[in-house]
Amino acid sequence: MDAAIQSCFPPSHPISPINHFNQSSQSKYTIILSPQLYTFTHPHTSTKMHAAVLLALPFLAPAAAQAAGGGSGSSIPGVHVVKVGESGLTFDPAEVTAAVGDVVEFHFYPQAHSVAQSSFDSPCQPLNTTGFFSGPVRVQSGVSDQVFSVTVENTNPQWYYCATGQHCQNGMVGVINAPANNNQRTLQAYAQAAANAQSNVAPSATGGGSLGAAATAAPSAASGSARPSSSSAPSAGMEAHGEIRWGMLTMGVAVAGFIGGLMI
Repeated sequence: MDAAIQSCFPPSHPISPINHFNQSSQSKYTIILSPQLYTFTHPHTSTKMHAAVLLALPFLAPAAAQAAGGGSGSSIPGVHVVKVGESGLTFDPAEVTAAVGDVVEFHFYPQAHSVAQSSFDSPCQPLNTTGFFSGPVRVQSGVSDQVFSVTVENTNPQWYYCATGQHCQNGMVGVINAPANNNQRTLQAYAQAAANAQSNVAPSATGGGSLGAAATAAPSAASGSARPSSSSAPSAGMEAHGEIRWGMLTMGVAVAGFIGGLMI
């Protein structure tokens, strides 16, 4: 970066990074380019040079800010990913807060798991014909390329469990939009009730959601069924943004040199 900045100024105005400022017969002008301070010297003290630097600051500040960078999350707004069985008999996260119209995606891990809706009072038992059920999803390794997506139609609590084997009784339960001000109807209380359930019953039919490709990138390594890697796209985007940011930085410094040259 030093070479790029130096090239924007004539040889008579050398630039070098400094850690301090010493007043001398030659005036030093400081340009703040995070993370270093750069100065250039001029043989004559001149208010015009001060003016040139001040005029250049509006160009340099945005460029430096762009060079510093700052990214945003890669998750899609309105889509909530729940990992099913990645860390044993768990939903991760087990609690999701979603708005009306949001989509909850269940991503499945080995070996076989399902997502079935129940009521709070009857854990490990199907809710009714209006509840959602993914059916059993079997995964050999990694994460399945099929996800179960549920669209949130209201903000009422939706309790769910894994209907495979004794997974529900062993704590594989979750909730969408748990009651905010109810100390009795909590996920912990639901899990405790599930542990005492006499049986774990799967719904008779799938429904209430769709099983298909994910709207989001896979949350971990691709499964054995081979799915395209999503890591290259964000990297390419970051590289492109980096080129733009450094381009803006160089342009800002060039403007500073140009204005300074005109005002001498």
